[in-house]
Amino acid sequence: MARAKSSRDHSPFARLLRETREARGWTMEALAEECALSHARISQLEGSDDPPPPKTIRRIATALFTGQAEDYQAFEMRFIRAAFVPEEASRETIYEPIVEDLQVASQKGMLDKEAVRQIRLQIKLQMDESLRRRGVLED
Repeated sequence: MARAKSSRDHSPFARLLRETREARGWTMEALAEECALSHARISQLEGSDDPPPPKTIRRIATALFTGQAEDYQAFEMRFIRAAFVPEEASRETIYEPIVEDLQVASQKGMLDKEAVRQIRLQIKLQMDESLRRRGVLED
């Protein structure tokens, strides 16, 4: 029998989405209504390992933004980073230029599937190089 996924098993984006929605005191239905998505889509995003399209991320971030703790760009960037930057890379400062590229591309509406694929490949290559330099990964 397959075990149900715990929230720790979901992607960083799924966890961030659920935590932020719950912190607002919103149900999935309320969030769905605010960002013009279906309840089923919100449920799928909170249980998925796959990132949603950038346009969906922007709609969700716009709906959840309260303006209290940070500016909108920083808030949206947390969602973009959670969706597209591998969790093991998110703590590495060498990836900040890539994250900045993600933010610029998202703001300009240029973040399509191919761009995301290229950015993820760039991150993976840099991660591998970093691990090789530390002697953790061999050629």
